[in-house]
Amino acid sequence: MKFELDTFNRNVTDEELLQDLVAVDAKLKMQGTRLTYRSYKEFGKYSAGTIGVRFGSWNDGLRKAGIALPQPFNISWDIAH
Repeated sequence: MKFELDTFNRNVTDEELLQDLVAVDAKLKMQGTRLTYRSYKEFGKYSAGTIGVRFGSWNDGLRKAGIALPQPFNISWDIAH
């Protein structure tokens, strides 16, 4: 059996990654939901992990694509402990 390298998405550009993030974000907004790491894994064309590796983090990829980050939770110390 001869080994063949699967080149699917092997040389994807930063711009292609960002365009896909924006497209998936728009699709999810139309459905009334937000883009998350998990939802991108389900609906994105590329690996969600690739976004983090390529741009430094998942959130940095969202920033680079111009997508608003989710608001962090403000949990008081008393409630958390």
